[in-house]
Amino acid sequence: MKTKLTLLALTLSAATCPAATVTGWALIFDGDNDTSFTGVSATTASPVVNDAHKSSIAANFPTVTLADGQSLTLTGTVSFSSALVNSQFRWGLFDGDNPVTTGQGDEYAGFFSTAPTAAQSNNSIWFNDADAGLVHPFDTGNAGGPYSAGQIAAMSAPSTTPAANTPLNFTLTVARNGSAFDVSASITDGNTYTSTGGATGVSPNINGFTFDSVAFLIGGSTSGSWNNVNATFSNIDVTFVPEPSAALLGGLGMLALMRRRRA
Repeated sequence: MKTKLTLLALTLSAATCPAATVTGWALIFDGDNDTSFTGVSATTASPVVNDAHKSSIAANFPTVTLADGQSLTLTGTVSFSSALVNSQFRWGLFDGDNPVTTGQGDEYAGFFSTAPTAAQSNNSIWFNDADAGLVHPFDTGNAGGPYSAGQIAAMSAPSTTPAANTPLNFTLTVARNGSAFDVSASITDGNTYTSTGGATGVSPNINGFTFDSVAFLIGGSTSGSWNNVNATFSNIDVTFVPEPSAALLGGLGMLALMRRRRA
């Protein structure tokens, strides 16, 4: 019986946490026309971006259409060559251009979060409900035009600002809640810098419940406040979590099959 329970536990664990590494990155928007990837890093789950300034990169993962109770979680780590500047790093999950195309920042709809600093903490989790008219997936300046964007939750104010080359762990979770979404985000250095936020029951029109892309923005302003930044990402993953009942039924079915075979 102990063996059966162990197998059941392994089945449930596998069913609820199938993570996919995100590779095949493209530079979909380049604010200064001089951003590049280091070597072959764009083909890995750890892209390295050079000379970023309002630069956005994106990659695809296997398309998921969320059923009620299901969720997606983006995780990863990033460090920057200079101290973090308010709102200049953004990370998101989208229904986007598939396959991703260099220079094509249009047709992205989904959720993203912005990273605050101690000096300027008024940052938020946002949605973009567009599939046309975007400069890049994090473009919020054209709200009310061909698309709309909006803030759905505040990110908590951190007590410090990360120094250059500080590894920052970030997450973004999007869950289906009936006909709405529950969304949460976090970013931390594991020490003194932490910011979190979230909202439940939000209902922006973002082309249903389908997601297939991860995107990042490094340098969200053209003012020159964060220019020529190098960003080193590592271990970019997206984890799909089915509704608990589905995983439990699958595990119970496995246990029943083992009992039948033994009989």
